[in-house]
Amino acid sequence: MHDADDSHRSNEKSIAASIGDQSIVNNTRSENDKVSSSDSLSDGVIVADYTPVTMRINCIFENKKLLQYHLHHDAMSKHYQFKVKRSNSTLLHVICIDNEGCQWKLRATRMRGSEMFVVKRFDDVHTCSIEIVQGHHRQANSWMIGKCVKAKYLDPTNTLYRPAEIMRDILRGDDAESYKVLSAWAEMVMRKNPASDIQIETDSENCFKYFYMCLAASKHGWPYCRPVIVVDGSALKARFGGMLLAACGHDANGSIFPLVFGIVPSESNESWKWFFEKLSDSIGTRESLAIVADRHKGIEYAVNHVYPDAAFGICVQHLAANLKARYKDFKGPLKTYFDGASRSYILSEFHRHMESIRGLNPDMHRYLVEADPTKWSRAYFNGRR
Repeated sequence: MHDADDSHRSNEKSIAASIGDQSIVNNTRSENDKVSSSDSLSDGVIVADYTPVTMRINCIFENKKLLQYHLHHDAMSKHYQFKVKRSNSTLLHVICIDNEGCQWKLRATRMRGSEMFVVKRFDDVHTCSIEIVQGHHRQANSWMIGKCVKAKYLDPTNTLYRPAEIMRDILRGDDAESYKVLSAWAEMVMRKNPASDIQIETDSENCFKYFYMCLAASKHGWPYCRPVIVVDGSALKARFGGMLLAACGHDANGSIFPLVFGIVPSESNESWKWFFEKLSDSIGTRESLAIVADRHKGIEYAVNHVYPDAAFGICVQHLAANLKARYKDFKGPLKTYFDGASRSYILSEFHRHMESIRGLNPDMHRYLVEADPTKWSRAYFNGRR
């Protein structure tokens, strides 16, 4: 067990973190400086990052998570294992996995008025069996492995490049490099699929703005699909963000048939209009065409300008998701009545389901009426959805 030498440490004017054989100064105080916490910081070392540190009594950790990381790291590097005896917001008490045959233990408590944890007791001598010490390592869990991998990619100059981005670059390639070769990739696709439509647009500074692609197979297969186009947008979580726009049809088997894809900076009237103009150039229009999407105003704006003769409808799944978020009782009978109202082909059936909804939730009935049944119900829809 390590004993704290209080008389020696009270004269120290710096708080140092021992790393290997080196001592790095983290903070400096005069003897007259006062600490608001009841625990004197001058008695211990402050650990504020993931750099390996020698565990000892009076070590102070910036927070509990950091303490747990260093405990896991110490256990893995010294080939021992521990288990948690007690843990809460103010205490962490761990013991050797062989609690009957080993006296190793560590107890740390939170300092009053802060999130910092200080090691109060540390018995650092293992008396357990060598099989237990070197067996399967319970501390090598996914959280700890992730922290170790992340630490490898921290810039030593303290300028951080997000570790998640680095890992994505390793696994999937660099986003910036991918955009640089996009033109070459498009040229190769056109060589292998001569009838495809691919377009890349840039802004006044020659920076990427729009991307559009319709493969030849999609153009050739569209006349054999139902005259319904479903469009949607999804946020891209990569480095440069943006939105992925897609338009799909339904083939004779009722399966999804991809038509076109696009990448735009954001969902706006301008971007959706550009997307639909390219869509129209690639696949044209159809008699009794129906276009189904969510309630984004930019989509309806683009449809009205590019496909003025098409019937525009609201996706029932999106509408149901809005109802679920808006009304806590949207389940059981209410959901059944809504499904019936949206799927009914006969006006009398539609009104019967709507009256049932009005009886259970008048506000939801008003919401559906304002959403315009001509856009979401089969009974009133002007096209063939």
